[in-house]
Amino acid sequence: MRFRFFWSDILNFSEDSIGETTAEEKFRISDQKNRNIEGNFIGIGSNADEPSFQVVSIQDEKFNDILADNAKVIKCYPNPSAAPKVCGTADFFFTAAFIYWHARQDNLEYAETSSVRPLVNSVSVSKGERKDVNFRFEPGFKIGFGGIFQYDGWDLYGNYTWLNPGSHRSSTSNDQHTLRTRWVIPTVLDADAKELPLQRAKAKWRMRFNVLDLELGRNFFVGQKVTMRPYLGFKLAFIDQDYKLDYHLDTDILNFGNQIEIDMDQDYIGFGIRTGVNGCWMVSKYWSIFGDIAVSILWSRFEDARKDTTKGTLLGDLVTYNTEHEFNTLKPVLESTIGIRYTKEYDNWQFYVQAGWEEQVWFSHNQFPSPHSDHEGNLVLHGLTAQFGFFF
Repeated sequence: MRFRFFWSDILNFSEDSIGETTAEEKFRISDQKNRNIEGNFIGIGSNADEPSFQVVSIQDEKFNDILADNAKVIKCYPNPSAAPKVCGTADFFFTAAFIYWHARQDNLEYAETSSVRPLVNSVSVSKGERKDVNFRFEPGFKIGFGGIFQYDGWDLYGNYTWLNPGSHRSSTSNDQHTLRTRWVIPTVLDADAKELPLQRAKAKWRMRFNVLDLELGRNFFVGQKVTMRPYLGFKLAFIDQDYKLDYHLDTDILNFGNQIEIDMDQDYIGFGIRTGVNGCWMVSKYWSIFGDIAVSILWSRFEDARKDTTKGTLLGDLVTYNTEHEFNTLKPVLESTIGIRYTKEYDNWQFYVQAGWEEQVWFSHNQFPSPHSDHEGNLVLHGLTAQFGFFF
């Protein structure tokens, strides 16, 4: 019968220590029938030119028969696997998470107050502000499935993330503040778009966030109470954003239609290499602190469209701006998480629950067509991720 370590207080040793005697330490082993044995070892010997632990006592006498007719040297390799024990060729696990994230697309300010305005009777303009979409926390979910292989404890894991946030906001000009916009492209007046005064402004934003991550990794001990899981894989992303703007202009200044609707759409597909590491610090038998970090470089395809319609003209509704832009490029993505985890292990299965704060940055993701060159911005997501996993 073959035995395999799945936990030990003595985890790191070098080839120089082979053959030396060390202090008696505790260990725990399991056989292919998932029967657990706890005992002690003394010294590190060699068996077929491989490092090994030598069993000298068994705490649970009822398992003595397991070792009675088998070699009393149990192989143990440097950086032993920290994954749950595997029966047969592979075991499987399932994960599910509730996410409550705040999603923000930078540089979507739809209007501003107290923009540059001539002085009247030497009275200075009052302090204003830029009006941004009212981004807020919204719920979503993650779901994953994977397998742990007997071959050195490697695992393959796939995870899908869904989030569908949206928001809207409106503003009105008053005697104290003049409302202006940076998005209108002037077609009648020869003026800077930023200078067009408004009576009212309204913005509506919606995003559909669908991301699939595939990881090939190995979870192993790097200390008595510390584990790491480096991994390499791929990220596939489908992110669609719609941004609609509705402006009512000052009719005393512009009488060629007093309402402009701007309809913008950005469809994004990204695929590329993703790598990272999961760390875990065990503070007790069941509780641990975990931290994850990942980076991706994605081949990215943006398909952007914009259509401006001026309403209320003598000729009816006129399309004054209509454009599309498609291009491919490379974009980086950075992810990080920190939190706490509770793990419970049984004979044939294991489960965990965890809660953490997760952050993602999709760099230069704002590619909406704009009359200004400074509209690019990052897509930033952050918030609570509460997850449970079940190994069977």
